[in-house]
Order: sequence, then structure tokens, then C-alpha cells
Amino acid sequence: MKNILLALFLLLPAAAIAQITEPAQQPAQLPVQQPAQQPAQQLPEMQPQGTDSIILIPPVQYKFGYVNYRAIFESLPEYAAAQKSLADIKAKYDSETLHNEEEFRRMYLDFLQGQKDFPQTIMLKRQKELQNAMERGIKFRNEVSQMLDNAQKELEAPIIARLDSAIKLVATEKGYEFIMNTDAHAFPFINPTLGEDVTGAVMQKLQTIKEWIPNQNPQPAAQ
Repeated sequence: MKNILLALFLLLPAAAIAQITEPAQQPAQLPVQQPAQQPAQQLPEMQPQGTDSIILIPPVQYKFGYVNYRAIFESLPEYAAAQKSLADIKAKYDSETLHNEEEFRRMYLDFLQGQKDFPQTIMLKRQKELQNAMERGIKFRNEVSQMLDNAQKELEAPIIARLDSAIKLVATEKGYEFIMNTDAHAFPFINPTLGEDVTGAVMQKLQTIKEWIPNQNPQPAAQ
């Protein structure tokens, strides 16, 4: 058997013998191809979405003046004259009211003294007279109150119109948006950098305004 194998070995070509006898060579390793690098994915640019523009408007600061309207009004000589006229009118009404009250008191005393002796018909008549006298007195007092209110408004109307005109002229000359009335402590604090006390300016302007005439706008007196 060995002889047969030896004979076969001798008959094989040298290349075959070498292939058999040499250790099997490892096949050449192909170069490993790296996966192609993908370009870095770029995120789409975020376009600003359309939004309404917000415009910040600075707060408006008004230039204004302020006065104590009642204090100026009551300091005017016209006001003192109006108060005197009103007092005279009130005194006349008070006198008539007192007369009516005394008349009612007299009728009431007469009723008390004679009620025991009056017949029924006279009692009813006197009671009716007292009732009518009392109602007349109440009605007269109400009318007096209304008449005094009307008289006060009529006497003060030209003073108020003249004062309003002076305030308007001062506001126009100084370029104010408005002039505030600080009566009754209405404004405990006013920023002195924005508001100005124009009491003196209004008092001076009053001296230049002619006497107020109904249905006419007062004009500054000619200098």
C-alpha cells in the first residue's frame, strides 16, 4: 500500500506536490470598505413665523394745572356781594315764615281753650282750619327753599362763568391739557414736575376779564 502511494506521489506534478505539502495560505483579505460617511444632516433653518409686531407706546404724560376752585370763588368780591343779596332775600322769607307760624300757634291755642265748649260742628270747622293752616305752612317752607336755591344760582351764575373763562384762558396760554379742581381734597398728591398750581395766574387773569354777560363769552380786557 505504501508503494502505491509513493508511486502516485512521484507521478504528480511539482506544483501539485507543493500545494499539498505547503500549508494552506489564508486568502488575502480584501480591504474593508468603510461605509461612506453620510454628510451630516442639516436641520432646516427655522424661519421666524409671521407674528404681529408689538409696538410699545410710552405712556403719555400730560402737562396740566390745578386750582382750588371753591377757594378762588369765595375769595372774589362778587361772591361776597351775592351772599349779601341772598341773605337779604332769605330774611324776607324768614319773616313771612315766622308770621305764618305765629298765626298757626294762635289758632291752635284758641282751639285748645274752646274745644270743651265748642259744638261738634264748630270743632270740626276749627280742626279743618288748623289742618289747612299747617299744610299751607309746610307748602310755603318748601317753596321758600326752592326760591332761595334759584336765587343763589342766579346770583352766582355770572361769577362762575367769569371764573371758568379765566381758567380757560390760563390753560390756553400755558398749553395745558386740562386744569384740575382740587376741592374737598380730591387729589391728595399731584406730581409737581407735571402739574402746576395756577391759583395766582387765574386770580390775575380775572382782573383782565370784563363783566360776564349772559349768552356771551367773556373776553380779556384791553390792556
